[in-house]
Amino acid sequence: MSSTRSKKSPTAVRRRPAETSTSSRGGSEKRDGTVRRSPIVGGVPIETGSGNVFADLGLPNPETRLLKAKLMLSINDEIGRRGLTQEQAAALVGLAQPDLSRIARGRGAGFSADRLIDVLRRLGRDVEIVISAARPEFGELNIRDEAG
Repeated sequence: MSSTRSKKSPTAVRRRPAETSTSSRGGSEKRDGTVRRSPIVGGVPIETGSGNVFADLGLPNPETRLLKAKLMLSINDEIGRRGLTQEQAAALVGLAQPDLSRIARGRGAGFSADRLIDVLRRLGRDVEIVISAARPEFGELNIRDEAG
């Protein structure tokens, strides 16, 4: 079992099941019994993340959270690339400035992925969704930003 600190109480610990357990030899034992070696830094084994910090933290809907985070990053990059103030960008995309400020700070609650895609389109960006065969058993979410 691994644990994380609770948002409500920094001293409370919430337990969640672990996919791997640390072995005494500095590796991780997978559920199938195989051992994956982890690099050791300063006597502490280092575990590689999954590529989705929201999943690694055990948060609900990690794929949606990652999608929205990447969309907000692209929105912020485009606003910066164009040299727009938040007020100018808000008027251009049809949002109130405080809403755009929330996006700039990565606060995606209250915005659907569809709405964030619409903001990007109003900023003059094309958004392309590509469906392909999954390499692993469960498909991945990939976003490629071609600024320019």
